[in-house]
Amino acid sequence: MGVCALYTGLPIDLSTDIYLPSAAVDILKARGILTPEQVDYLDAHTVILDATPAPAQEAESTPEAKPTDRLVKGKTTFQELLDWGVPQVVIEQIIGAPLPTTSLTVKDYCTQQGLDFETIKPALQTEVDKVNP
Repeated sequence: MGVCALYTGLPIDLSTDIYLPSAAVDILKARGILTPEQVDYLDAHTVILDATPAPAQEAESTPEAKPTDRLVKGKTTFQELLDWGVPQVVIEQIIGAPLPTTSLTVKDYCTQQGLDFETIKPALQTEVDKVNP
């Protein structure tokens, strides 16, 4: 059925069963251009939709979970830190040296430089969390 035809007042074939939501039927009736046959058809083909919104599905309950999983891990590269918005100067302050090759993982860098990854990791995570609240 051409709902547009009902709205614009054009002729329409009412032999097909097509249902409309009550809000659409109200709009069509308010226009005041429907024939009595069209009004009867709409009355018989109106669907009342529940106006109550569906309950939102709860996200997995992980406390303070970052939606992007921006967690500093053993496989996190310096490039990822930069991509996450941590300024290069801040990274350099934390590791105490110029930024190495960005494809290098933070853990591998710490191992090569004799630094404790478990000390560097939380400092970097704090900075990641600052730029990605």
